[in-house]
Amino acid sequence: MKPMYFDFAAKPIFRRIWQLFAVLATLILMVFGGQISQFKQKNETIDAQAREAQAKFSILQAKPAATSQPSHAPAFSRQANLAAQLLQTDLSKAFASLENLKIPGVRLQSLTLNASQNLVEVEFEFSQLGQTSDISEALMSGYAKSPWQLMSANALARASTQSASAGTGFTGRWQAKLDQL
Repeated sequence: MKPMYFDFAAKPIFRRIWQLFAVLATLILMVFGGQISQFKQKNETIDAQAREAQAKFSILQAKPAATSQPSHAPAFSRQANLAAQLLQTDLSKAFASLENLKIPGVRLQSLTLNASQNLVEVEFEFSQLGQTSDISEALMSGYAKSPWQLMSANALARASTQSASAGTGFTGRWQAKLDQL
């Protein structure tokens, strides 16, 4: 049998086209090869950094937590719970008792809400010691069981002014449980 040879680029123009194609294919393979090697190098660098970060993380986990800053989260949580509890409490009955108190010469000095102890405390200033019973009756009106308790009554020395003479006044402190109002 006689060997057969095929010459696909018999004409010189086709040879130039095939040569150009071979050069372009070689250049494309070189560029892709370079890109692949850069990608592998970047991947190795990222892996090394990940291993280093993991080692640092494991060292930080092994250290005791005593060196960390104190957390204010528990105190904030307590305060938030107290505020939520106070917001859920119906204070309209306590304020209604105080608003309906219309005794001449009696003045509200302070109102204190203590949500942690479930207390409301009021302090009045009045001119006669006998007014403590009037104030107590006015606070307790509308209740079957009296929630308000007189805690103290003290004498208060007043300084003299031009329009009024010097005299003695009194202050009284009453307390009630918020859930009983």
